[in-house]
Amino acid sequence: MSDDYKIIQLEELTADNPIFKSNGISYVKVTRNCEIEMLAIPIKSTGVSDAIDAFAREKPTPPIKRVVVKPKDPAFKELGLSKKQHIQTYDFTNKKYREEMEEYNSELGMKIILMGLDIDIKETESGEVVEDESRKIEILRGMGMTGEQFTQIVTDITDLTKWEAKKEEDFLD
Repeated sequence: MSDDYKIIQLEELTADNPIFKSNGISYVKVTRNCEIEMLAIPIKSTGVSDAIDAFAREKPTPPIKRVVVKPKDPAFKELGLSKKQHIQTYDFTNKKYREEMEEYNSELGMKIILMGLDIDIKETESGEVVEDESRKIEILRGMGMTGEQFTQIVTDITDLTKWEAKKEEDFLD
């Protein structure tokens, strides 16, 4: 188990020790003039889970629709029904709901990036650090960040404090 990472045996927890703060690097691929480059972007976990929790309250809810459940349907036995019956269920296929979820996920990802970047975003001309979230998003989009790069950074930020499946299994043994 200790081959993969350093183990720190804690003897006490003190209020002024930021022991749970995590930081690292997100490696993002870019190709310029047919040459592959790897950007090393400093990231951190501080504040990210709070942002995710707060934003979860704004998550869209799918509309409810009435459907008929028949004996041959898989849900028939799961629901413990004895005859064909109407039930109410969430409609995850609803177009408006899917569009709202796509927008929600995009905004959540952007919030994770804004909270998780451990590097300043500055204005070009003045060199001043940008504080406004909307302006930061505008700058990142203007820099040409792709969906793949976006996803890579979000994943790296959220993985800073998440065990990998193998490490979880080892931990539980």
